[in-house]
Amino acid sequence: MILSYSFWTQSYSILASEDWKRNPILHNPQPAWTPSLNFESIEKRLHDENIVLLIPMRDYLEYLGKKADFENKVYLAVLESGLKAVFKPDLEAHDMYAEVAAYKASQWMKSRLVPPTVIKQFKKQKGSLQFFVETPLDTVTLEDQTILLNSLNDLSRQEIEVFCFLFGQWDRSPSNILFVPYKASYLAALIDNSGLLQQQHVILGKSPFIRKAYCDYRHDTWDNRFPFEKAQKISLNDIDHHPDFKSCGLTSQKFSFLKGSKKPLIYIFWRNSLWFQPYAETPFLLKNLSPSLLAKIKKLDEKTLKAIWKMSPKEWTPRQRDEIIRLTLDRKNQLLNSLNTESSQ
Repeated sequence: MILSYSFWTQSYSILASEDWKRNPILHNPQPAWTPSLNFESIEKRLHDENIVLLIPMRDYLEYLGKKADFENKVYLAVLESGLKAVFKPDLEAHDMYAEVAAYKASQWMKSRLVPPTVIKQFKKQKGSLQFFVETPLDTVTLEDQTILLNSLNDLSRQEIEVFCFLFGQWDRSPSNILFVPYKASYLAALIDNSGLLQQQHVILGKSPFIRKAYCDYRHDTWDNRFPFEKAQKISLNDIDHHPDFKSCGLTSQKFSFLKGSKKPLIYIFWRNSLWFQPYAETPFLLKNLSPSLLAKIKKLDEKTLKAIWKMSPKEWTPRQRDEIIRLTLDRKNQLLNSLNTESSQ
């Protein structure tokens, strides 16, 4: 039995539910997420091998008895050797470039936080293809990840904090960090790093403001300094009736992350755009870093960031890429200044 399943404007055939569960290739052993995993070899296989089986990730996670806490189109892709990967078709947001940049940034840090990721074309659609990290833990159902985070060694915790702050991974929701049991502790894997693509302004130690939408009908002054002090609050129920939001075509549906929360949306209109402050983000809290990690941060420069973002949306102007780079270097300077201040006290 074949099921026609459409995840973009065209239809593609995948095996129906009762068929893919019985497919032997699905049950091939997956390489374990350990310090000995050969990232270079995995990356080559992701590049070279064909996708032979595609399963909606929600169905696969439920098959494993796990909760699927996401709304976007995500698929488990099985390659011809049996290697499992995560395929995200790139529809409009160009997230695949952020996923690849995150992997390159992690590699530049010489960390093993982000699984090998490439851009892959399946049939007529490009998307990101990332090594699938197997773990018996369902982090979505955990009430508090603090215990697992604290079980990591000091360097791993530092690398996570530095990566997320420095490169702009503002979305720290439970589903975006996996924990894999290893010996008497855990190893972490950072997934769903599309947040790197979004412009953001942040003060170290506080949550960032993320650019949500451009508003054609506004006439804001284009001040050089981001006006953190002008932040306002609005409840989800009031968004649909607020003239500033209505003129930008923004409805409460655009802020689904607030559903079920009594907290208001914190926002700023600046440079004809709406900037909002998410609640899923955990502010940077580290006060010291290992000498090797600190030395690496100091070496981050424009040339390195251009290499990390070498693969970027063709719709981007040089100015858009340069703005992402400028904001990253600003966060680098904030981090170094903070550490220098702490060490002098």
